[in-house]
Amino acid sequence: MHIINFAKTKKIYDAYRDSGYDKNFFEAHREEITLHRAAKEAFNRYKGKKLPKVNELSEKYREVLAEKPSMILRFLNLKAMICK
Repeated sequence: MHIINFAKTKKIYDAYRDSGYDKNFFEAHREEITLHRAAKEAFNRYKGKKLPKVNELSEKYREVLAEKPSMILRFLNLKAMICK
């Protein structure tokens, strides 16, 4: 979620920075600036590591969703075997 928040709020944060960190600008865009700062802080914890792209994350999510039905069936079968 941080990747998406960072991308969506980057222009507003850049404008805030360009405004000289104006208090009135901050108050008008508090939510966006706070989201951007939280995303930036999360990224700072990845020092030296490559962050995944949104497209890569979306593809992986599609793969996991495709596997979900078969995993549920497997779980239910194992649960039935154990409960016998």
